[in-house]
Amino acid sequence: MTAPVPSRTLVVANVLLYEIGWFATVLGAAAHHAWLGPAVTIPIVAWHLRAAQSAWREAMLIVAVTLLGGTLDALLVVRGWLVFPDAGVRPGLQPWWMLALWTQFATTLNLGLRWLRARPALAVALAAVGAPLAYAGGARLGAVSLVAPGPALTALALGWPLVLLAALALARTLDGYRGDGRPVPAGAAA
Repeated sequence: MTAPVPSRTLVVANVLLYEIGWFATVLGAAAHHAWLGPAVTIPIVAWHLRAAQSAWREAMLIVAVTLLGGTLDALLVVRGWLVFPDAGVRPGLQPWWMLALWTQFATTLNLGLRWLRARPALAVALAAVGAPLAYAGGARLGAVSLVAPGPALTALALGWPLVLLAALALARTLDGYRGDGRPVPAGAAA
């Protein structure tokens, strides 16, 4: 049984909103406007939930992935490998804008990144390469400092694939864009 596929318009809008959100959040943090990330995230999530057939499932997915990703970042902060300048939080915690990025990312799992569900090996490879590049890009923009670049980037290359695989599994179960509300079976096209 094949799950209904979201329209191309929804997928393209989701990808564009995520990209706009990522840049606004990271550039805002780099310019000492950390409030911009959460402010931009609110309309992105509102649009995402409004477009979903099951906003409740999508909301649960967003919360779960934000907590999962936030935990990975928190581990790197506690180890002292990542520091968020002007974070507006106590040392040892990641800022709200970083959690906003995870929230924005969660909105892509059942739309823009839906195609990765059936390709776990590709998901692992993309996460292992893409996550360190994204954090290094954030560091170059001044939003984060990689205090220990080697260990930080290695931890991201190892941790992000695990987080992405878990997030994709959650997305399959909490698919608010499926139409009938049932989870997509593991071997089914999604």
